Amino acid sequence: MDNALISIIVPAYNVEKYIDKCLFSICNQTFTNLEIIVINDGATDNTPFLCNEWAKKDTRIKLINQENKGLAETCNIGLKAAMGEFIGFVDSDDWIEPIMFEELFQSMLKFGSDISVCGITYISEEGKFIRNLNPKKREVVSTGNEALKYLLIDKHEKSFRWNKLFKKELFNGILYPKGKLFEDFFITHKLYAKATSISYTPKNLYYYLQRKNSILGQKKPLNEIYFFSANIERLHFINNYNGFSEKERRKLQIRTIKRLLSSTHNFHKTTSTKEYIEEKEEIIKIMRTVYHPNFKVQKHWQYIIHNYYCHIPFLFSLR
Repeated sequence: MDNALISIIVPAYNVEKYIDKCLFSICNQTFTNLEIIVINDGATDNTPFLCNEWAKKDTRIKLINQENKGLAETCNIGLKAAMGEFIGFVDSDDWIEPIMFEELFQSMLKFGSDISVCGITYISEEGKFIRNLNPKKREVVSTGNEALKYLLIDKHEKSFRWNKLFKKELFNGILYPKGKLFEDFFITHKLYAKATSISYTPKNLYYYLQRKNSILGQKKPLNEIYFFSANIERLHFINNYNGFSEKERRKLQIRTIKRLLSSTHNFHKTTSTKEYIEEKEEIIKIMRTVYHPNFKVQKHWQYIIHNYYCHIPFLFSLR
């Protein structure tokens, strides 16, 4: 594996304030056999010029310019262009430790894993530390099935693509959902399901910039629609995946239903009674199928708040 090539995909859209720091951190990795795929997704600020300047300085950078297609489709374009046996992602407003990809790659070699994961440090726009998030406190490897359960619980193990290194072959037949937000939430569990094992390093090697005006950081109606849709897909997956015991499946179903209830409540809270009428009717129809035949938004949101740790009494199968 001495000649292993890692392809790092960097979608870039209107990030002139951040792209230099991001690309500097990637170009200065201790693991040097990199293909750095920077995709200018139709940026309207100085991002294209800055990306082009970096491509002149480092021949490992492959610059792709395109009309705006959105983050999910841009990731797919990066995957299609990638020549490496291993795939990493870095968001263009974030940055990474110099040893990140070497650590992730060595973890894969040590444990023979298909995915390796590191910890995350959240930083505010003012440069202040917010918190660390790491699914494991020590170097360890888990079976794909065991890691999948923790991923679907969505507490410490998160679906983010950018604190992971993947074998490229895992993406065969799997694409990010074009035109949708929460793109990682739609597919990362499918990648875990294909993996034989996932390894972890306890080091926090990825710096996530928590921007106040980021798309996913805002409670907007469309955000909740996409988040609801992603969780419905996950519920389908949980119901039909053969690797869970019935006890495990039930726990994951309940966890997902709670997220659906929360999303439904947030969607109604951020819209007036005259907005998104068709979408609201469809969401209620779905919730009456998967949760309770007499589902009403306000009633069942109060139920989940006051009885959060209770056993959900009605849960209908999507099988």
